Amino acid sequence: MGDCNLNKNWGAGQKVGQVASFSSLVGGGLDIPLTRRFGFRVSSGFQYTNFNLGGPHIAIPYRLPGMPNYFARISSGLVWQF
Repeated sequence: MGDCNLNKNWGAGQKVGQVASFSSLVGGGLDIPLTRRFGFRVSSGFQYTNFNLGGPHIAIPYRLPGMPNYFARISSGLVWQF
């Protein structure tokens, strides 16, 4: 869990993003040894984001329509161990 930041004026019409935007990530992975020096790695994660517009001109945080909150990712590759 942590604080995240996009560019200063990421909102529609160059609106400033809210300070209370945050993101959290949960994930894990697995290494499968192939030889003494090489292995195969698979990892995945689930990410929740909360990016809102805010500022003195917006009393209530405004959610951008169509912007997702939930993301998933998976990656795999060869690992060289030394």
